[in-house]
Amino acid sequence: HQSCPLIKNRDLLSELNFLVDFDGNFRNMRGMLHKVEPPATPYLGMYLTDLVFIEEGNPTLFRNTGQINFVKCRLMSNVIQEVQQFQRTPYNLQPVPWIQEAFEQITVLTDENLLYKMSLDLEQRESDTSGSPNGTSSAASSSGGSV
Repeated sequence: HQSCPLIKNRDLLSELNFLVDFDGNFRNMRGMLHKVEPPATPYLGMYLTDLVFIEEGNPTLFRNTGQINFVKCRLMSNVIQEVQQFQRTPYNLQPVPWIQEAFEQITVLTDENLLYKMSLDLEQRESDTSGSPNGTSSAASSSGGSV
């Protein structure tokens, strides 16, 4: 990949790979997040995965009695509360003038055809026969489909 040379520190890359490893249901990431003092920005995909598993793996109502499954509600509440703990503490960010100026000087490219050509120049797609900037066929584009 073109982006790998940007990370020169192999130890840092190894540590980041260790943290985002999906094995053990993000065990490493969870351990790190439980040690971190907010403010912090957790990986929301982990929490979304938890919510999907809880939703899909537990009935909302018990079939035999029709009663609400409060264990499921409590599990979902615990996940949401864990995310909210990171939202309670605001970041104490201060403006950095030279960074603001750098962002103000950036030219925003909006021409999709130019962006597509630049993308191809950097990293050629293996099987692009559509010829369209977004890589979809005209049928997929007209129906709102995406790749």
